[in-house]
Amino acid sequence: MGCAHSKVAVKISASGKTFDFQGFKIVGAATDQIKGSVGILVAAPNVTIVGGGTGSKSGIEYFDYCLMDEGDSDGLTVSTLRCFRARSAGIDLASDNVALNGLLVDLVVAGTNTTTEVPGGIGMHLSGSANVKDSIGPPRCQHRHPRGRVAGPRRHQASGRDRWQPLDVQGGGRTPA
Repeated sequence: MGCAHSKVAVKISASGKTFDFQGFKIVGAATDQIKGSVGILVAAPNVTIVGGGTGSKSGIEYFDYCLMDEGDSDGLTVSTLRCFRARSAGIDLASDNVALNGLLVDLVVAGTNTTTEVPGGIGMHLSGSANVKDSIGPPRCQHRHPRGRVAGPRRHQASGRDRWQPLDVQGGGRTPA
């Protein structure tokens, strides 16, 4: 589904619904990008999103945010979803009781003219309670825990550089892969 000139490609505002990609993808503008654009905006509780795979033929591409909620989407479940080339944040969720499983957040890169939240380039920004399992994100994935702990990348000991790794965030703590 091409949504090159849409501020929001898909908005889910009915509770208890399932959005299944069935192997397809939502594509925003690769050039002439819209500041603040969202691939999927969730505005209802107990929504399920089934991405259909993490390969290049499915998922959400070229938006400021691939997936975002309005903060009232408690019980959101997302599985097997690919987010490619987001700018502000790949996944930006503020709701509680969120379950993310099998996500690939790939090449999140900030752009000065098209990034809503500076500095941008955040893989996952989760400010509510979330359970992230079997997901891979870039080095700038973060989850703020009420007690102040932050889950994110692990520094590669030999090179001293950040490296990609599976994230397993449950209850705010982080279990290295």
